[in-house]
Amino acid sequence: GLRSFLLAEYGHLVLEKILCHFNKLHLIDPLPDITSGATVELLRFIEKEIRILGQGLSQVEQPDVSIVIPVHNNVLYTLSCVRSLLLFPSQYTSEILIGDECSTDLTFEIFSNQMPGLRYIRYNANLGFLTNCNATARFARGRWLVFLNNYTIVLPGWLDALIDTLRDNAD
Repeated sequence: GLRSFLLAEYGHLVLEKILCHFNKLHLIDPLPDITSGATVELLRFIEKEIRILGQGLSQVEQPDVSIVIPVHNNVLYTLSCVRSLLLFPSQYTSEILIGDECSTDLTFEIFSNQMPGLRYIRYNANLGFLTNCNATARFARGRWLVFLNNYTIVLPGWLDALIDTLRDNAD
């Protein structure tokens, strides 16, 4: 998995530094050992937390930003990504779109239930990354599109800095 890759490529010190940063921010370990399996209880706990955090999202017809996350399995990564998005709100209104390429794990079961500020789109085939991005973006209502991999963990101020740059440099 990703943990093994980082350890092999960058060594123990870099891996520990990354995990330390996530610990300081009270984020879920972004590099779980997927082969050991995440328990359903953990997934349900994170899902419940996301539902609570998501209640703070503004429900607007046309948000400033549409955040598109293409996924295929790895529900723990997707939950962690969405959790980080909700933990660090922005001055800009946003919606989260998850484009699911027929995942076989608990992705459908968890995200198909309506969550505030989050729209789940399920495809009946594995479209491939770029096709999924484009297909899911068609559902976007925001002025700006932001594409994230489902293993992304955002930090405070990330969206404000990104959109401020786009707004201030329209060209």
